Amino acid sequence: YDKIVMGIPFFGHNGDKEVDFNEIVFDGYEKKWDDVAKVPYLTKNGQMVLTYDDALSVELKAQYVKDKDLRGAMYWNIEADDANWTLSKAIAGVLLDWKDPSAPQEEAFLATNSYVQKYMEEVNYPCTNNPDTDKEYSYSSVIGYPGGGPSENDVEIPPTYTITWTPASGSQTLRVSEGDWSREYTLSAGVGKQDITNLVPGVTYKWQVTAGGSIVESGQFETRGLLHQVYFAPNVRNGRDLGGYKGLGGKTVVYRKLYRGGAIHGSRTSSAGKKEMLAEGIRAEVDLREASDVPSSSPLGSSVAFYAPGFDSGYNHMVRDNPDKVRDTFSWVVARLREGKPVYFHCAAGRDRTATLAILLEGALGVSESDMAKDYELTYFSPTDWGMSSIKDDNGKVIGYEYKHVRTTYSFKSVRKTIFEKTDTGTYQERIVKYLLQIGVPQKDIDDLRSIMLK
Repeated sequence: YDKIVMGIPFFGHNGDKEVDFNEIVFDGYEKKWDDVAKVPYLTKNGQMVLTYDDALSVELKAQYVKDKDLRGAMYWNIEADDANWTLSKAIAGVLLDWKDPSAPQEEAFLATNSYVQKYMEEVNYPCTNNPDTDKEYSYSSVIGYPGGGPSENDVEIPPTYTITWTPASGSQTLRVSEGDWSREYTLSAGVGKQDITNLVPGVTYKWQVTAGGSIVESGQFETRGLLHQVYFAPNVRNGRDLGGYKGLGGKTVVYRKLYRGGAIHGSRTSSAGKKEMLAEGIRAEVDLREASDVPSSSPLGSSVAFYAPGFDSGYNHMVRDNPDKVRDTFSWVVARLREGKPVYFHCAAGRDRTATLAILLEGALGVSESDMAKDYELTYFSPTDWGMSSIKDDNGKVIGYEYKHVRTTYSFKSVRKTIFEKTDTGTYQERIVKYLLQIGVPQKDIDDLRSIMLK
């Protein structure tokens, strides 16, 4: 692929005749869109009269160049572009991340909840290689932020962006895309808006509405934030993407590959919620709950790969007492990533067993100790049943709740303590890799995880 240069035409075809882009006459013709070839064309009286490329179609071609790691793109020829350099700018925007300074700039939409964003921006924990965990883990900052728990503020539910357009009179299709991800919505006549959620931060989303094969309206919007939060109706909570953190060599953990969260069984998810999970791109599920609680297959359907190792609890029960299951789970996740199947892993609340696997994956990717702790503490922003632990009296009656899932508690520190005890030297991340190799995880699995997840 790295020797292939894609050629992009700045002209259209009217039968055997070539027509430069800057010579195309649109008045009197109907513009339509071929969603297989991903190009527009013009018709008159129901007959196709011209096929060509516009800004959207050349952007899609340029994105293909990036996605497939081709050597680059060329176009023929620049003199055929219009006076506004429409096609040239579209290609440069994708391949060179160029932004037109003369274009009106809409403020990027905050895709992360504002309370969570503030925590992510302001907190930075020390990262030292000292086995004295009490010294390094003597405080937590997350409790000072407005969050979930008894307040039930739905802080872990991501914000919603609303796309609006002038509606068509017939049935409409809205296509939203970002990179190699896309989703289509079928909408009734007269509908002129659609809410979009579970947005990835720091990217540009493009959208296009078509009706009867004609383009009704198109546009784009940018997002910002530090966490890709996900929520699936009605109660798949405590969900987030492991992407966005810095890893080995200053590379970034990619989005839409590894997700963590709470359980998706039974009433936790509806048919609409399952549809959202599949639209997100999730194609593999790891259920970390005890064997007696797990189903035989994924509730998302037969198209989703499913694995249930059976852990009774998290932390040391996993890393100290069940290394073989940890090894097999880690390797299963990497195998699914090799197949191009994004993985959603969970236990019941998404905080203990889920957090343990997240620590091992993040450590192997070289995510900082501070970011590992912050990812763990994000559970604080979830409602009571996900973010808090119950306090019981001598008779087993629940008399209150408390936050235990912060970096100062025995739970998070216990994994670190065990990793340090089982390895001799190195940073926490290096020791996690040594631990994984000790329990039998192949070096190739670690290498492939990094190759797939770090860009």
